[in-house]
Amino acid sequence: MIRVFTPYFASFEYSSKKYAATLDRGVVVYTTPRDDFPEHDLELISGFREAFNIGQRFTVIREYGFPTLMRDVEGLALSLGALAVHMGLEESVSGALRRFRPKLLREESRLIPQFKGGVYLDGGGGFERVSLGDDLRVIAVRRNGSVSYIPTRRAQLVSNVMELVAELSAGNVKVYSTNTLGTTVYITGGDDRKPVI
Repeated sequence: MIRVFTPYFASFEYSSKKYAATLDRGVVVYTTPRDDFPEHDLELISGFREAFNIGQRFTVIREYGFPTLMRDVEGLALSLGALAVHMGLEESVSGALRRFRPKLLREESRLIPQFKGGVYLDGGGGFERVSLGDDLRVIAVRRNGSVSYIPTRRAQLVSNVMELVAELSAGNVKVYSTNTLGTTVYITGGDDRKPVI
């Protein structure tokens, strides 16, 4: 089985500046005996299959807490691109994207930070990688059908979450760490590098 992990890219304000960060949960793609993914992923997955002429089946899971509210096209495309590399179908993720989702490469300023992971200062000219420290956590809060992100230091995390849970149900509050690894591929059992054609 091949498991491709791509963290979710979230935007938030901190110390009067705008940041973007990859959170520790995101899009996961498995190779599986049958397809299991939301209908809105069909176009991207079909394009991937056509570009590489494969009949591989996939399961797509969004693990960042509020899957009904978030669609992460970039994350899924990166996962499939990484999968193509680890199946021996392409030499690089950018080469894979060029074959099945070339327009994402034109949006590289957003795509590359998500692929590499970390925290970025979101400036007018693009993303500049920065460090906000290891104790930064991001609270995702769902209100009225939308999700916002609140950066919080660990020392204030419990009190901030308790305050939010007193106002909202616990199911509407989730806590994440920032992910420094970006997209990661795990391969388990057998020789999964050979594509199923």
